[in-house]
Amino acid sequence: MKYIPKLPALSLPSPGKSFVKYGLLGLFFYIAFLIVNLPAEWLAWGINKYSYGSITLTQASGSFWQGRGSLSISQNRTTPVNFGRIEWNMRAFWLLIGRVDITLDLSGDGLHGRSRLIVSPGQTTLNGLRISVEATKLGSYYSPAALISPLGQINISAEEVSINDEGMQGLVQVKWKDAGSALSAVKPLGSYNLTATGNGKNAKITLSSSNDSSLKLAGNGNWALVNGLVNFNGTATPAKNKSELEPLLSLIGRDLGGGKRALRFNTRIPFSYK
Repeated sequence: MKYIPKLPALSLPSPGKSFVKYGLLGLFFYIAFLIVNLPAEWLAWGINKYSYGSITLTQASGSFWQGRGSLSISQNRTTPVNFGRIEWNMRAFWLLIGRVDITLDLSGDGLHGRSRLIVSPGQTTLNGLRISVEATKLGSYYSPAALISPLGQINISAEEVSINDEGMQGLVQVKWKDAGSALSAVKPLGSYNLTATGNGKNAKITLSSSNDSSLKLAGNGNWALVNGLVNFNGTATPAKNKSELEPLLSLIGRDLGGGKRALRFNTRIPFSYK
């Protein structure tokens, strides 16, 4: 009898099942492609919508993850103030655990800034905040500052500041180097350091002067973060050039004797953490 070998049976995939499998795989890669290539306009739309118009991003270009645009900020429905060009670089990996991690670079008229922004459920954190602004340009970003026509360089820094449902935690430093004013013939007046230390629903404010300052400024205050009210009490004392400083001193506050003037103000700087 002639032996005929038995070949193994071939099992071919069902055409229907193969179509579904490769179709789903193709759909997955297509969605991934769309996510990676999301346009910057999507980020601009989200910022404009969820900040209720207080922060606007226009002329956006690039992608959702890495791009640039023009940043404007307004408070209490006032006219938006343009802060210049902003660039961002978002780390997509952190979105997998529900966290936004983004590096921001800002460049405006006499203004430069950089910070890492981390947004997680219930908390926003600023790391390595650095802002430098020419004092002469400060009035463009904060209109009340234009009243004294400031001179010098202002640097703002914070290593880590966290904002959550309990308020703010962290230290923010503002250093005004070679400070001056167009209202005074004495230039510079000195160098000053302002700190704001957040401890929940309030931030403690402290003002001090460098040893070589012609005009000594000192004082303490409180910033109520719930309603933005700032109460500050301090003094302005001429260390030298008293007669030349008198026109400026007369604008600062009432005479306390010995050339010392009261440095007090109550204002509102909006801050919302809810």
